[in-house]
Amino acid sequence: MVAESAMDSVSNYAAAPASVAAEMPQAAVSQEMGSVTFDITKPATIQSDNQPHRFPVKTEKFALVLDFETTPKLSPYVFIHSKVTNDRDYTLPAGEVSIFVDDNYVAKSSIVTIGQGEEFDMYLGIDESIKVKRTELVDKRKKTMMGLKTRKDYAYQFELENFKNETIAITLIDQIPVSDNSDIKAGLIAASQEPVENKKRPKELGVLEWKFEIKPREKKNFDYQFYIEYPADKQVSGL
Repeated sequence: MVAESAMDSVSNYAAAPASVAAEMPQAAVSQEMGSVTFDITKPATIQSDNQPHRFPVKTEKFALVLDFETTPKLSPYVFIHSKVTNDRDYTLPAGEVSIFVDDNYVAKSSIVTIGQGEEFDMYLGIDESIKVKRTELVDKRKKTMMGLKTRKDYAYQFELENFKNETIAITLIDQIPVSDNSDIKAGLIAASQEPVENKKRPKELGVLEWKFEIKPREKKNFDYQFYIEYPADKQVSGL
């Protein structure tokens, strides 16, 4: 399988650029009920050395919708994200995916079984022309005692900078603490940019998401604050 746009390509089953893989004979594909059959048109010689061997079967091209995604709490990088739709008339089987960007190999990934018409996410590696930074605002850190409760306030600032020559759409993800102990509470105090709602990342899990469009050479800054409240005779870790 190959999914590509003007600048990116994703290849499954063949560790070679799409321009090369497209020259191979294409298998005929048929689907009956839940079974997908690939009818190989060209014989291949497989060594009988009791080792796994790869043989290209079929190449397909899919349109991609590209944007960018970053979770600076976990990684200081911005990742290329694509939304792909399986517009073939058969199911794409689960398997390993080799990822290429501009015909250059990036990494290996995998896909689950993708039904006809189903959308799926594919990550195409790191784009180092977009910078992100997450900094704790120590001057806004507070600790207060309220009777038998202790409350701590935290604040973080994010800085995004686009060094590309075009406007980009980017999603930034962060998280506030979540507790399954009723004596410990946490919540958002304020954010200079309101997070958006995402049903896949509910706020009950503490996940916050922001979406931006950033022009070439533009820099965006925003910050947010959250609190955690717990019994004064307890200690809380892992923040």
